[in-house]
Amino acid sequence: FKANPPAVTFKLTGETDGIFQIQPDGLLYHNKTLDRETRAVHRLQILMQLPKVNDVMYFQINNQTGGISLTPQGSQELDPLKNPSYKLVVSVEDMGGLNEHSFSDSVPVDITVKENIWKAPEPVEIEENSTQPYPIKITQVQWNDPGALYSLVGKENTPRFPFSIDQEGDIYVTQPLDREEKDEYVFYAVARDEQGKLLSKPLEIQVKVKDINDNPPTCPSPVTVLEVQENEQIGSSIGTLIAHDKDEENTVNSVLEYRIVDQTPKVPQDGLFLVQTYHGTLQLAVQPLHKRDTPQYNLTVEVSNQDFKTLCFVQINVIDINDQIPIFEKSDYGNLTFPEDTAVGSVILTIQATDADEPHTGSSKILYRITQGDSEGRLEIETDPQTNTGYVKLKKPLDFETVAIHNIVVQAENPEPLVPGVQYNASSSATFRLTVTDVNEAPRFFQQVFEATVSEAVAKGTKVGNVTAKDPEGLDVR
Repeated sequence: FKANPPAVTFKLTGETDGIFQIQPDGLLYHNKTLDRETRAVHRLQILMQLPKVNDVMYFQINNQTGGISLTPQGSQELDPLKNPSYKLVVSVEDMGGLNEHSFSDSVPVDITVKENIWKAPEPVEIEENSTQPYPIKITQVQWNDPGALYSLVGKENTPRFPFSIDQEGDIYVTQPLDREEKDEYVFYAVARDEQGKLLSKPLEIQVKVKDINDNPPTCPSPVTVLEVQENEQIGSSIGTLIAHDKDEENTVNSVLEYRIVDQTPKVPQDGLFLVQTYHGTLQLAVQPLHKRDTPQYNLTVEVSNQDFKTLCFVQINVIDINDQIPIFEKSDYGNLTFPEDTAVGSVILTIQATDADEPHTGSSKILYRITQGDSEGRLEIETDPQTNTGYVKLKKPLDFETVAIHNIVVQAENPEPLVPGVQYNASSSATFRLTVTDVNEAPRFFQQVFEATVSEAVAKGTKVGNVTAKDPEGLDVR
């Protein structure tokens, strides 16, 4: 061998068998007799596969090692239930099979198809908080041949991983599980050879944690506050007490029953309320309520499942309904006389109505409204929120020339609607007569500024424009 530029030295690698050597100057030689039978070139091939399904070869052979393996299609379609065995005919030719004088031989190969036992087991169900000694075997995986090394890999990050596997493929749970903490675990079983190489795709293991009744019912809050209007009909729904159970939903462990065990006060009688056993809805049981009897009831409700009981507390406030109308202390406030120059904002009359509903509520608060006699909106009425006293005030100036006499009608109403069947009547109305007296008012110009244009050479006494004014009383102005 020669190199250009000349190499410093030559080195021989590959299948030399100690026969071939090369000198540093590139001279290749052999130092032993060559033997074709010792170092022959062989060609291996599968001549026949029986049965041959759909003319597809399921097996292949490595020409260098003689190893027989599955083709890609064979690895997908090989099924021991369809064909439990195959017969192959394997041939070998020397001289690479490239010479017509090469020798050959063949041999039958019998292949038995065994079921692949590397399969994911059925999902496992484990009862939570089991008192059995741990670890507990829960399932098993197995590689097709002995010697596999097994391990477990979590599918997701969890604070703890309570599972293990031994080298027989047995999978264990190592500590008690709590369904309320985590109701299902999913992880993988892995099989490797002695060099750590994966033997096949990992198997998914599913573990469902089975619920037991280990949680008592819990109340939604220390006290559940509900409201009911007085005079509500029997059977009316007041509200719902919704307790909770951490056990699995839609199972007997989380079915809750409700029962009233106490009512305070028991006036006018006990048993005024009932609760729906499985829904917790509270209803009026025997009669409508009246706030004058008591403004509040306190109920103790027992909530239970199969094994536990919890007491929940309910406060029911009786709300006054607007079944009383405002009534004026007098229906006619007489005649009032004010000059037309009375200051805006002046109080010209104090009126008073009362309401028998609960004080300081929308049912007893009174709003006064002028319904007749003030079409121009010169008056307004303000209400004292503590006493319901009404103050009639001037909102705009009075004007004798426009309207000299106002016949005012005032209506007293509540901001809260009246209950059906109750209506405002004459007791909620009052009247007064407002007479406006004339005041000699100064004349007024029709506009604030008058403008005129005149040339500089205009003669003395020439008229340059007009200014106009008017007296409110209609008197002549000059």
